[in-house]
Amino acid sequence: MTITTDMPCVNRCVRKGTETNDEPELLVARHGEFCHRCFTRTFRALDRVPALVQHIVSNFPTSITKAPNDIRVSGTGGGPTVPFNEQAWVDADKLYSLMVTYAQVWATALAVSPPAPARRSWRDEHGYVIGLPANETPTTARRNVGVMSDWLKITLEEIFRCDAESVNRFSEALAEVGEIAGKWPTEERPRTSVMPHVQISFCGGEIKYWPAGSQGTDTHAVCTACSYEFDLDEYEDAVTTYLAEKQEAARMAKAEAAAATRAANRSDVVRRHLLGKYGEIVGSPS
Repeated sequence: MTITTDMPCVNRCVRKGTETNDEPELLVARHGEFCHRCFTRTFRALDRVPALVQHIVSNFPTSITKAPNDIRVSGTGGGPTVPFNEQAWVDADKLYSLMVTYAQVWATALAVSPPAPARRSWRDEHGYVIGLPANETPTTARRNVGVMSDWLKITLEEIFRCDAESVNRFSEALAEVGEIAGKWPTEERPRTSVMPHVQISFCGGEIKYWPAGSQGTDTHAVCTACSYEFDLDEYEDAVTTYLAEKQEAARMAKAEAAAATRAANRSDVVRRHLLGKYGEIVGSPS
């Protein structure tokens, strides 16, 4: 139920077109201590979260899954796991964590039970929300986030009658929804692959890729140098292999550096031992 008062909005919102007047027209509080503009801005942010999460998660090939503390690419034969498109998961996690956090905050404030996905949220040993559950698909991500955002929308009128400072913190936190949406436009544009076209030794060109199906064709990725077109399975396999090889090369380089350091340390130990036993040797043998 909307409650209208004669009091101005607590944020001193001004009716558009009257900002430069000698006495700007303040908007009336219609939702607790807030005007309708404040209320609808928060409602719209909540409304766009499920589709945005689904859109971000759908940018990944189907074999890509999430695991604690990093992003992993599912390989075959027990191969290594490697980082993949971390920023996208960070953004999806932010939106999920935002919904979990505030569903629980407002459920506590209103003395009601939070929605089920908030109660079952993936947490670390300290109780902090980690993010989207492992192996989340675009559909399940949208459903779980949608349950929480719908609950917040349904409860929003009651929420806006709570402490004004807490409501403003909530609304300000939701501003991040717009920032993340700006990074993931719904009209798909090609992205630059982490993998150059290394499958052809003389090429090495930059690869642009689209989420599967977004172009309405079978083409999933295209080399900008030689125009070679990858299909979805081919591109997934190529990226998985490329990143696995990079990780193995980095591991080998780290191991070689560690071995060189150990060898240098052993030489230094031997030198110090000989110096302590025989002292500094001056001159050359006759």
